[in-house]
Amino acid sequence: MSLARIEIEYGSKAKIKELSEEDYAEACRVCDELAGRNEGHYWPGEAIIDLNEAGPVFSRLGIEFKIKKFKGTMPVGSAMPELSGQPVHVHVPNIGLLHMNHVLLLGDCCTDELQRHLDDGWRILCVCPPNSQRRPDYIMGRSRE
Repeated sequence: MSLARIEIEYGSKAKIKELSEEDYAEACRVCDELAGRNEGHYWPGEAIIDLNEAGPVFSRLGIEFKIKKFKGTMPVGSAMPELSGQPVHVHVPNIGLLHMNHVLLLGDCCTDELQRHLDDGWRILCVCPPNSQRRPDYIMGRSRE
């Protein structure tokens, strides 16, 4: 999934109104902001889409758009003027990590013990390399059900 904020080009307004019902339904499936094309004041403007899913659909249907921002990026701006206008990656934990609400430390853990925990629904959050021990420590996490 590659989330992006887009601006739908003004010329695409007429194109959206001309789409067949089937094509319009597909466009609305990938971008909720397109719903309501028969309203007099209709203009979708900006939207947040999954670029991997909506991008090919928009291209096939002739809906033109500009990418304004990708999730997890920010403009460099005045901090680095030579890169002005270039997006840079800023790490934001995804929903999978935020969903973990039970954490466990497995110290000096062998692979058999680690596999048992993985089979029980635990996931590896972090591997801590050993300083003076043979096996690493693992920080495990899972969501309580």
